[in-house]
Amino acid sequence: MTARAAWSMRCAPLCDRVDPLPEWSRAGRALAGAAALLDAGPGPARARTVVRLLRHALEVAVDAFWEATRPGEVAGHSRRARQIRLLAATVDRSTAHGVYATWCMLSDAAKPHPYELAPTTSELRALQAATERHVAALAEAAKSSHGQ
Repeated sequence: MTARAAWSMRCAPLCDRVDPLPEWSRAGRALAGAAALLDAGPGPARARTVVRLLRHALEVAVDAFWEATRPGEVAGHSRRARQIRLLAATVDRSTAHGVYATWCMLSDAAKPHPYELAPTTSELRALQAATERHVAALAEAAKSSHGQ
């Protein structure tokens, strides 16, 4: 039995007991996890984990935005880059551009090449601030589209 299969068998009962979190809560948890790792002082391996958590938070926020504004139409039916580019038709252009630019930077940093260095702490902090800002903007846009 592989280590992955053993891990999956151990975690399956736990996953069945946990209720799935609403999308916005999942984004918040990913942001909190990234912040905790960043505060612990990332090394190269942790830096990649922080980047992946930030990217996950942004992607979850995009999915939650589309599910709140156009349920079943965009999320799950389009590729991620297209979903993010479609934001320009729904939210203001500066927010849409910022989300796309941040997502591209996170994607590049999450897929390292052997000749690339891991992101520095200051770069990670800037990406964290941008991701938090964009997740909040998407949540606000989703609320305002429903008049809540």
